[in-house]
Amino acid sequence: MRFLCDCMLGTLAKWLRILGYDTLYFKFAEDDFLKSLSEKEERILLTKDRELFEKCLNSYLVNSKEVKGQLIEVVNRFCLKKQESRCSVCNGELIKVSKESVKDTVPPYVFKTNEIFFKCASCGKVYWQGTHIDRINNFIEKVFLDRDCE
Repeated sequence: MRFLCDCMLGTLAKWLRILGYDTLYFKFAEDDFLKSLSEKEERILLTKDRELFEKCLNSYLVNSKEVKGQLIEVVNRFCLKKQESRCSVCNGELIKVSKESVKDTVPPYVFKTNEIFFKCASCGKVYWQGTHIDRINNFIEKVFLDRDCE
């Protein structure tokens, strides 16, 4: 399942990428561009804009104002499951890389205290399981506790 988020749903796009879903997001984009891209790439357009929702056949109108509610809505509507994460910045695929290959690109403490690293195939951003991973996993766990599909 592939998504396209309108300009009001950037944080939702980030979380869908963390859940492993191919999700495009443009900070500034015209409705016609979003509608056309959604159709051309067979993406589900997620929007808070009722007018855009009504123009686009393959779309979902997100009602919640806060990101946890938005994510719960989308997870439930499309029965999403957690997959391998994508780059939260650019949507690229994450590839496991050797520790040595990132030695000069991560802080020394991170290099010393971590063994597993991933790198975005598109933008080159390096990821590791830092202290923030518990907050991310707790947030995702809460979203899936409220999941309403099998």
